[in-house]
Amino acid sequence: MLRPSSSEQRAILGEAVAKYQAGVTREVAQYLRERGVSRETAQRFRLGCVTDPLPEHARFEGWLAIPYLRHDGGVLQVRFRCMDDHDHREAGHGKYATVAGEAARTFNVKALHDAADVVHVCEGELDALVLNQLELPAVALPGAAMWGRRHRHLFAGYSRVWVWADGDEAGAKLANKITASLSTAKRVRMPSEMDVTDLYLAEGAEAIYDLMEE
Repeated sequence: MLRPSSSEQRAILGEAVAKYQAGVTREVAQYLRERGVSRETAQRFRLGCVTDPLPEHARFEGWLAIPYLRHDGGVLQVRFRCMDDHDHREAGHGKYATVAGEAARTFNVKALHDAADVVHVCEGELDALVLNQLELPAVALPGAAMWGRRHRHLFAGYSRVWVWADGDEAGAKLANKITASLSTAKRVRMPSEMDVTDLYLAEGAEAIYDLMEE
């Protein structure tokens, strides 16, 4: 298993990400556009399609590659999303996956360095891409259950932490956990059964901004 703990291993992973970026086809670009992710955003965050994969990425061939980048642009790990329109459980896999044994990380830690006084946190990487595209510096947790004690330190020092949890039961639990941990956190009241991407696609950028005014 590749663990990017050394400069050599990080270089190998970076080369793989560059290869996956080059593997983006019109179909992959269309898939991203349908989820509100522009070409510029896809390039900025180095999204790719798994082609000619590293051995440990072989089972993700054809999947979307979502690099987790350091604040300086180096690659820490890659998370993968199946782009097929099918029942993922029946297909024998989850919608998202990482290499077995890899630690859960926070997506887009660069936002924590770039944000001045306000930062945003949401559940999924694609939601974070949409928020950043709207010039709202956002990080993502890879799942509603991923908030931990260490995150309190990551978000210390900001006057406001906006919490874009999904509008479902799991999202409510995540929002409650974050707001209980951080006095500066405030939940954005997402419409029922919707996430950031759903709302953006349905109603546009103004609907996102309006939620912070409510």
